[in-house]
Amino acid sequence: TLKVEHDPELVDSETIGQILTDGLTNNSHDRQQLHEWTVKVLHDGAVEGLTLPVLAETAKDDTNSNLVDHMAICSGIISVVSGMPPVLIKACHTVRRLQFDANCMMVIAAFGALALGEYDEAASVAFLFAISEWLEVQATGKARKALGEIVSLRPEYAHVLDEKSGEITIIPAENVPLGSLCSVRTGDKVPADGI
Repeated sequence: TLKVEHDPELVDSETIGQILTDGLTNNSHDRQQLHEWTVKVLHDGAVEGLTLPVLAETAKDDTNSNLVDHMAICSGIISVVSGMPPVLIKACHTVRRLQFDANCMMVIAAFGALALGEYDEAASVAFLFAISEWLEVQATGKARKALGEIVSLRPEYAHVLDEKSGEITIIPAENVPLGSLCSVRTGDKVPADGI
């Protein structure tokens, strides 16, 4: 795809297309090539007045070209339909809370690309966002596992020293009274915060 930005008052898109076509046919180094190069001008963004010449290789057999186009359209739609539902659900929940996040932007980008006929772009958005969601799930899982391991390090019992009698009493760690003295032996875990 070739996108050309130009001033339509100085040169029109048809002239640019003709120049590109002439340049391709006159400067072709590979004469054995069985494909013809054509230039199609797409009018995209009529409100902004954008004109984009698109360079496309077309085979002499149009049925083959149409089949490839239909396969690209179908694969783009299938990618969006299979990849976007979880994102769409998250986006709906976000919008209900009157907020806007990356999920909302991805849904707009994917369906906007479909509406513009950019099926490969829609598929790319769906695929890349699906990968990012998978990576996020993996990272979250690892973080939860690490936190679980930290929580498992917490001791279940504490050796509390009675100041009057000097005896050590074993009690559950969550029941250590404020201001108590704890005995921590070699290899023991510290049951509570303190000095």
